[in-house]
Amino acid sequence: MVSRNEIEGMLEYIPEGCEKKFRELASDLRIYITRMKEVHNVFDDDLPRYAYHIRIERISTGAYISFTFYDSHYNWRLNKRPTRYDIRACCGFGYTIPDDYLEFCQEFGYDPDDPKIKKLFNKAAWQKRKLEKIFTPEEAACLPS
Repeated sequence: MVSRNEIEGMLEYIPEGCEKKFRELASDLRIYITRMKEVHNVFDDDLPRYAYHIRIERISTGAYISFTFYDSHYNWRLNKRPTRYDIRACCGFGYTIPDDYLEFCQEFGYDPDDPKIKKLFNKAAWQKRKLEKIFTPEEAACLPS
């Protein structure tokens, strides 16, 4: 469970008008972060970083999702774990991924003819479908991104 101080510290990163909804949502989530292993070449940069197993549960419904979160190389150098804020921001961003492949490429400046990008899009779309299982569009709009 997230502490009141942690929620208050995140409010400056929440979209305007979402403070009440975010407080309710944050109080209804349990986020578990477990380090899995060190990985390389996750983002075509060959920089080491840690992979974490993330499990997010809705207390009110019992619904949950789990996924692998690849943290930054910067945090790897500092041996710093991702925070619940980092995970919420990842969820907020993941929910906004375009559903259309060409839109996705245009949004992020990718070459639509690159097969690696199609694979990346499929992973992002799969992650978005998971997020849609536990967050409504209104809730996702109140997550940091």
